Amino acid sequence: MRSRPVSLRSVEEEDLDAIVEYMSEESSWGVRGISKDRYGPMSRSELGAAMKDWPTKEAGQALVIEALGTMVGHVTAEWEWDALTPSIWVFVSTGSRRQGYGRTAAGLLIDRLFLESPASAVHSWVDAPSDQGLGFARALGFTAAGLVRRAGIRDGHYYDSIPMELPRSAWEARREG
Repeated sequence: MRSRPVSLRSVEEEDLDAIVEYMSEESSWGVRGISKDRYGPMSRSELGAAMKDWPTKEAGQALVIEALGTMVGHVTAEWEWDALTPSIWVFVSTGSRRQGYGRTAAGLLIDRLFLESPASAVHSWVDAPSDQGLGFARALGFTAAGLVRRAGIRDGHYYDSIPMELPRSAWEARREG
């Protein structure tokens, strides 16, 4: 799966140290897309344990984002409760953000999900307020599908979360247009 200069590949054991490194950055706290994430530091062993089963999860997959041969982040897809509606997560390391890598990688993953599975829609979540997150999701064709009030606590304050949806029909229309 390749789109210059970004490509996706399976997470390998030797990638875990680099992933733990960029997920330890303070700007990553609470938005790492891992189970039991929290707004605050996590030890290398906690982060490593959260990621150990990524490549072998029965209900998901994790892929490394590479730009010109360098790891810049990762994407995940999970089919937690609905096999026809996978949920995706995109994470780009701090130094590689705002260069189009995440958008390209997300587009590759979305294409893969619709081309290689019977998915009827792809979901993602954006914590509110996040104009950047909403803009990113909308640029990929996602639309808001509701609002979850008090979805979590960050810096001692509740925040809301916005479920985003990209139906297969909207993806097909964008590809044809």
